[in-house]
Amino acid sequence: MTAGELKGIKLIGAGLAIPLCVGVPWALFGDAVPDALKGFFGPRALGQLTAAAAILCAVLLGRGVFTLIREARASEDPRAAKRKLLILLLASSLVSGGLSASVFAYYGSQHQQASLTCSAAEGLAIPLQRQALRDAESALSKVRFFNESVYSCEKLASGLKRIEQGECPELVPPDARCRCGSQRFPEDWSEARPAKCMRYADDGSRRAERALRAK
Repeated sequence: MTAGELKGIKLIGAGLAIPLCVGVPWALFGDAVPDALKGFFGPRALGQLTAAAAILCAVLLGRGVFTLIREARASEDPRAAKRKLLILLLASSLVSGGLSASVFAYYGSQHQQASLTCSAAEGLAIPLQRQALRDAESALSKVRFFNESVYSCEKLASGLKRIEQGECPELVPPDARCRCGSQRFPEDWSEARPAKCMRYADDGSRRAERALRAK
């Protein structure tokens, strides 16, 4: 590989790095622009920065492709050089796709890790639920950057907040003291099995009540 070809590959790689590593995850999982960046730069400055980054990426890509074409034309065997150019472009695309897939896989693993940690703590004692949220915080912070949330962790945090307000969540922790409609837990619960605070409607009406039931 000549110095010119290497330079062209580097330019193409630099031009693809930002849209693949940042743009692809945002497009797949979150809003176009994370709230964290909006708050840090401000909407107007962030818009200008995004436009500048897009122009820079386009220039780098164009420059990289132009450099490779120029090297191919200057070769002693232009036909072989063109084939080599196509191979280099294909290889660049494959490497870029692999990089994007790696970012995708990393984000997915963080989302799954937080989800499994929180879902495993549902119905457990209150200290264990709080500990689960703390254990999941590292993964959750990465998920939040993409304006995303993890349902099981939101549900766990919401349940703990309800308990603080004296209301029972759907899966009642064994050490909770809360109300489920007109019933109280644990005073009105005599079963040995875990309790659930369920909603049900009478006669198809929209009025909903709560009742403690077996899990």
